[in-house]
Amino acid sequence: MAATRMLGWMALGTIGVLALGIALHHATRPAPFPPPLVVTVGQSNGPIRVFPGIGGMVMLAPDGTLWRWGMAGQRSRALVPTPVGSESNWVQAVCGNNHLLALRGDGTLWQMGYLGPGQLPSSTLKQVGKETNWATVAVSDVTTAALQADGTLHTWGESMGFGTLGDPTVSSRAAPAPVGSGRWTALDLTGYNAGHCGLTTNGTLMAWGLALQPGSTLPEPTPIAPGTGWITASLLAPLDAHGVLWTFPGSWPTPSATSALVRLAEGMAPGRYAVGHRELRTIAPDGALEVRRINRDRHSGVSVSAPQRLDIGVRWIGLSSSLANQVGVTEDGTVWVWGVDWSEEPTLTPVSQFKRALHTGLNLFGETFGFGRLSHGLSTSATHRSYDDARPLVRFVIASDSDPPTAPAPPTPPPRP
Repeated sequence: MAATRMLGWMALGTIGVLALGIALHHATRPAPFPPPLVVTVGQSNGPIRVFPGIGGMVMLAPDGTLWRWGMAGQRSRALVPTPVGSESNWVQAVCGNNHLLALRGDGTLWQMGYLGPGQLPSSTLKQVGKETNWATVAVSDVTTAALQADGTLHTWGESMGFGTLGDPTVSSRAAPAPVGSGRWTALDLTGYNAGHCGLTTNGTLMAWGLALQPGSTLPEPTPIAPGTGWITASLLAPLDAHGVLWTFPGSWPTPSATSALVRLAEGMAPGRYAVGHRELRTIAPDGALEVRRINRDRHSGVSVSAPQRLDIGVRWIGLSSSLANQVGVTEDGTVWVWGVDWSEEPTLTPVSQFKRALHTGLNLFGETFGFGRLSHGLSTSATHRSYDDARPLVRFVIASDSDPPTAPAPPTPPPRP
């Protein structure tokens, strides 16, 4: 009898523990994704263009207006897609943890957030110099690289000891200055903390700065892959003229001057794929999304699984990627995102809060009094939630002739999980 009673209590206890576990699981599960922010634009001058970067992304709407999501400086986070100014003649934009750069159709270059050593951060766009011949721009943590129309490379900001200025003779500079005498055609726009990548006019893939490999830095532009048949500049997965996508082997992509590239996939076309650390997503001929698992092992190398269709009833027309996010655009004007979620502030531990406050205070003091950044290499325990499922972020809707355009409503933060 006692044994039976004991078994009964054990069964009840087991059921109770299971019930508590299920309750905690559901209590901590994230809420369903909120519906996308709907933005009505009055005209369409071109396609939606998305530039994912470090800490967030920027988007060019069909009417040429500029929108951002995530970071554009340590004190300037956009939790939902937010317009940047009121101009509508933008042609390219990139962002990082500390600043945002945007290129206008008239060839002028503008920046917000971190402006350079010895300058206070700005919450609005400020013009970079007076030149009107800028052609493309890229950012790392506190460094900017840009090409002028004649193909000359310019950099400014702070090298942080990693060589991100591409000029080993200087550690910082407040204004753009040319690097070398070569000519360039493209830069890697996805953004890395302390590295840059680009293509020269003969198709050579070059990189400089921290090469994503511990202890490995490239103090000036250096070839990182053999041959000259490259058509996209990327530290994560460059594409060659034959449609072959390549990557660097190992548990994490580690490009350097001595790394050997390995094949990742064939039959690729620019704008039709997005590469993450563990996934490759591509657009099938019928517009459906396909995903392949990337397996990285420092001993056995890189392998890719067979594609799996992810048909969710929408037709995809473009994909792009960075280290933290992959982004897709569908025919109905919706921008989808998966990977790191920039819609929430990270939760810092008390120690991390103290370190961040000290880091910010030291840098503000140094920038105010002309000493430059005094604190480097901040490390905190804050992390963002990451999702494997694509989330609809914003939908750009073109107003019809019978429906006059309306100004976008002020964005409101999505419900918190």
